[in-house]
Amino acid sequence: NNPIYQQTIAALSKAFENAFESQEAVTIDIQRTQILCGGKPIYQSAEVEDNLAALFYKDGIRNLTFLRGITDAETAEFLEIIQLGGRAAELDDDVVTLMWEKDLEHVRYTVVEEGDESDPGLLPRGARPGAAYGNLTEAHRDAVAAPAGPRAGAEEIRSLAATPGFEDLSSFPKELMSPLPLDEDDIRRLKIQIQDKRNALLLHRTVDICVEILFQDAGANPAGFEESVRTLERLGKLALMRGEYRLVADLLGQFRQMLGDKEKFDEKERNLLRQTRSALGNEARLAEVGQSLEQGIPYSPEALEDYLVSLDETAILPLCDLLGLKEMKNRRVIVNALTVLGKKHMEALVRGLSDSRWYIVRNIIYILGRLDDARAAGVLKRFASNPEARVRMEAVRSLGLLGAPAAEGLGLYLDDADSQVRLAAIRYLGATRAPEAVRRITERIRGKGFKDLPNEATRAPISGSPTMSS
Repeated sequence: NNPIYQQTIAALSKAFENAFESQEAVTIDIQRTQILCGGKPIYQSAEVEDNLAALFYKDGIRNLTFLRGITDAETAEFLEIIQLGGRAAELDDDVVTLMWEKDLEHVRYTVVEEGDESDPGLLPRGARPGAAYGNLTEAHRDAVAAPAGPRAGAEEIRSLAATPGFEDLSSFPKELMSPLPLDEDDIRRLKIQIQDKRNALLLHRTVDICVEILFQDAGANPAGFEESVRTLERLGKLALMRGEYRLVADLLGQFRQMLGDKEKFDEKERNLLRQTRSALGNEARLAEVGQSLEQGIPYSPEALEDYLVSLDETAILPLCDLLGLKEMKNRRVIVNALTVLGKKHMEALVRGLSDSRWYIVRNIIYILGRLDDARAAGVLKRFASNPEARVRMEAVRSLGLLGAPAAEGLGLYLDDADSQVRLAAIRYLGATRAPEAVRRITERIRGKGFKDLPNEATRAPISGSPTMSS
């Protein structure tokens, strides 16, 4: 609702509209200290802080292309990326992650893979950044917050589109940033926080007591043992509702140890433990966890991940459904947990690919590429005919991570209708250095479908191949 922010969006959208009267796309090149459009500098700065060129450059982005048809909503989301990018250290996300998360339909970008400055990598819009950029995944777009005003970009955006400058935090009245005395509401909230901590401590102590009683009743008091198990189940559910995931993870770990101690616990007692363990990680419980995360419950991502990876394979499909959570940080935890579980139960993870939502499928494909399991190559081949280009691109990226076993599957994407998918396929296929891969690449780049590609892009995958240089 900030009027300057809205005015900036409108002016930038108008600039795009004018540019698209004579061209289909506007491309800007990113250098370390300047931004070029048509070979001419439109922005220059040697400053370390609040430097728009450096903001993109340091994360590997070397050019941005805005396509005809870009909407005001996409323009607003792009400006939000600029704003959030300036807080990357605080948010634990870089600009590449934010670009990939937003997945703007009419914005393409080229990324240099880490350690390969000479090869731009040509990761197009929708391509997943490499492992150097952290753990990420994509579901549907995050809602755009109503910012108080982007942090950086006064001369940057003004030079590009002759728009008004952004408000910088330093221009705000200092009175607005001064600490204020506590009012009654503040005091009430502090009391609630203190009480919450006391309740959490009481919950932990109660669980510890019940576990002690459990050991005492094992083999001696069947009724007491069952009552303690049921009590622990109720306490575990309460802990999940409160976001006390570490407590539940530790409890499940204790159950796992008990299940392995056949001398201490008989079969009936171990069955009760299995039932409680399942109840603390079944579909209904995980759905409640997802609802709590969507509501913004405070929690430790590490504790949540430890809880999730302690579950068995029956949790995989319900967790796949949580790949649609809105917040990036929540999805990241789910992805990490599914990667751990998927390495042990890939078949269960593959069943999630039948989901009708493209973004869920895309995320599962992303996870398959991280399993380092050659069997995934056979699964990823079948997405060559998927109607969603972003799904096909993710399949190519994941196949590329699998190396030589994926050569056959990558070949299926050389005829893709999307040129960006074709280009990604040829690059990853060439990276396998397999003789059959070189042959297939040569056939495709001489065919009609690759005539429009730059020579350097088609030569790159095969230039170092012994077969082609002989």
